[in-house]
Amino acid sequence: MAGKRKDKKGRILLKNESERSDGRYQYRYTDVFGKRQTFYAPTLDELRQKEKELQRALDNGISYSGGKMTINELVEKYLALKSRKCYSTVTTYQSWADSIKQEPFSQRSICDVTKQDAQLWFQKMQETGRAYSTLSAYKKLLKPAFSMAIDSKLLLQNPFDFRMDSVASNDTVKRNALTDEVITTLLDFLKNDKQYARYYDVCVVLLYTGMRVSEFCGLTTSDLDFEQRTISINKQLLRRNDGSRYIQRMTKTKAGMRTLFMSDAVSESLHNMIREREKQKVSPMIDQCGGFLMLTRQGNPVVACNLEVPLKKAVTKYNAEHPEKLLPHITPHIFRHTFCSNMLNDGVSLPNTQAMMGHENPNTTLTYAHPDATQAMAEMARINRQREQARASV
Repeated sequence: MAGKRKDKKGRILLKNESERSDGRYQYRYTDVFGKRQTFYAPTLDELRQKEKELQRALDNGISYSGGKMTINELVEKYLALKSRKCYSTVTTYQSWADSIKQEPFSQRSICDVTKQDAQLWFQKMQETGRAYSTLSAYKKLLKPAFSMAIDSKLLLQNPFDFRMDSVASNDTVKRNALTDEVITTLLDFLKNDKQYARYYDVCVVLLYTGMRVSEFCGLTTSDLDFEQRTISINKQLLRRNDGSRYIQRMTKTKAGMRTLFMSDAVSESLHNMIREREKQKVSPMIDQCGGFLMLTRQGNPVVACNLEVPLKKAVTKYNAEHPEKLLPHITPHIFRHTFCSNMLNDGVSLPNTQAMMGHENPNTTLTYAHPDATQAMAEMARINRQREQARASV
């Protein structure tokens, strides 16, 4: 035993172990990346417990040091890989990450988070007022981030691999497509209200084309062919969250590059918007592109928020004037849901509806579809009549 290193209590120290002058113990080792790492513990017993954890990680090919990164650090690494996605997706993910950073739980090391820890965290957040949709957004970011950590040999299991409804109650208000009655009521009100009449044509275009709001904002006169009755969807117009500048991007997906049919109502509304736009002397250019269909009163191209806010105020005004017949909560995006539902309910095939919506995956199209019980009954009656007629003719 001669020559063996000992601590102040006379206990023999193993290889790579040492006692510091402040009384703490440290262990040094080389990680799987060839880098020297050190961890500390207040007692020798705790140090050796950490050594056992390290050995188990190494036996499984896991980077013990990498697992010490915090949840926040892991999320940032994951977002760096998402930087090439469309701007709106990146900014949405970043906003979720910024919210997660405000949670003390996000400072924990990823190797210390168990599935039970994650579930209890979600339950506590809902108890303190977080909406189910917020928790779902967090999970949508955290689960793939931890999957990346597993692929990188930092972890063995994903603590966020669980069903949301197993830990939180779904208090989300279901988004429904607008009925024909609601659409007629809304359009009639907008058309005859001096304050909000300028938004009538926007609603018509969104309702009867199903395009994304950002795609509508990116439309220019060169995208319209009134002779062929077509609308070319090839870009979207966004604005940075801080409002500092406009950003013109390609459509959200490759499938988003598409040509839409221009109905009589849509054609009339587009003509109205062009005539209204020509009254303004300024024609702004964004990334060397001009001729945007709709401008704000300040002469700038409209973006989503320039349409969402006045539409919300218009509905509020209508409801105040017609308490006996209230309109539901309406956003520009619900017009896209309504268009999709109407196409499918009217018998348009899923592939054709998917193409009009600009979706890469048909499952996405189905999430936009909201079956209508009245239309379903009518369709059932129609099919039964056809079958009865067919049997009678035999």
